[in-house]
Amino acid sequence: MLRSSIRMRKLLKTLLLLCICSHSFGQYCIPVINQPGYDWGTTNVTLGSINNNSTPYGGGICDCCGTTGYFDYTASSSTTLLQGNTYTVYASVGAVGACGGVNDVEVYIDYNGDGDFNDLVEFVGVMQDLENSTGNIAFQVPCNAVIGTTRMRVASSDYNWDWQIGACGTREYGETEDYKIVIAAGTGNMFFEHAVTSQNNVSAVNQGSTNNEILRMRVITSCPANPVAATSFTFNTTGTRIPATDISNAKLWYTGARSVYAATTQMGSTYASPNGTFIINGFSQALPQD
Repeated sequence: MLRSSIRMRKLLKTLLLLCICSHSFGQYCIPVINQPGYDWGTTNVTLGSINNNSTPYGGGICDCCGTTGYFDYTASSSTTLLQGNTYTVYASVGAVGACGGVNDVEVYIDYNGDGDFNDLVEFVGVMQDLENSTGNIAFQVPCNAVIGTTRMRVASSDYNWDWQIGACGTREYGETEDYKIVIAAGTGNMFFEHAVTSQNNVSAVNQGSTNNEILRMRVITSCPANPVAATSFTFNTTGTRIPATDISNAKLWYTGARSVYAATTQMGSTYASPNGTFIINGFSQALPQD
């Protein structure tokens, strides 16, 4: 009897843990609107096969109409986006009524399917100061977007107030709509995202020494097809006390996808006696996806 009781308690604990885990995974937040029902919101959202008309939920009545300001259209409106492809999302807002006003409309897409919109690339953009008009945002789906079903969030708010608070923040006035997105495999062309510089080697540079690592630049690209090529880099000697005597020449080395400095593959020619802004060019190097 005692063994049975122990086994039952263990089983109940296991079932309880399984229940907690399965319930908490992939649950999207429902944002809070403090004063819903004042004619704030979009009249249409269009992206691919999504073309959803809606009525701002105030209906011209200056009072909350009993809604939360959140609408889930994932069961009725969806579209497919390909990795690496470029799209444009549109949002329309009606005329300012007795209660409503100018809207800012932001868009988020959960590209990695983890149940939130917190990653940097998941903020698609914002359409500002919409009044009886349609705004749009052109965007490119990351090549590493996770294939499968996910969600887009379109959130509108008072243009003076709330658009910078994120996909889950509390708005004073506004409306939030969710749509179903299916990410599918694509063959998008490589594009430049951004570059990050760092100074990993901060040790002293001895007079007469050569090929010292001074500055590292990491070039971030996305998508593998048709790699882009780097053809020039612009530098300056700001921060050097006396460039004319401290620097005899500058060289640019290419390490590919490796993060470790190596003076093996030089890009362009050696730039003698750099002082101020200078450019190293005369090369064309295809960049790896990073």
